Amino acid sequence: FPKNLKYAGPKVRDSEGIVRQFIQQDPSTFKYVSDRLRDDFEIAALAIQLFPKNLKYAGPKVCESEAIVGQALQKCPKVLKYARKRDIKKRYLDQFKDAR
Repeated sequence: FPKNLKYAGPKVRDSEGIVRQFIQQDPSTFKYVSDRLRDDFEIAALAIQLFPKNLKYAGPKVCESEAIVGQALQKCPKVLKYARKRDIKKRYLDQFKDAR
């Protein structure tokens, strides 16, 4: 079992169980996860819940999910720039403007 996901091979980076353990120990390791798991809603949601800036590394489907983007925005509004859908961005920008 590798100590650092950064140096792990492709099979380890694509193993849901191993990746989940790494993310729970250090959420910033999400950036080293396989592309397939970066677009996996459960894995990405866990990583983003623990460290909202992980939205930057999430796959396209995840970045289009209003639920996941909204969860990240509640903790860190700066991650809005990583949302993929314009309507999500617009809606949240309007909310931030109205809150002022």
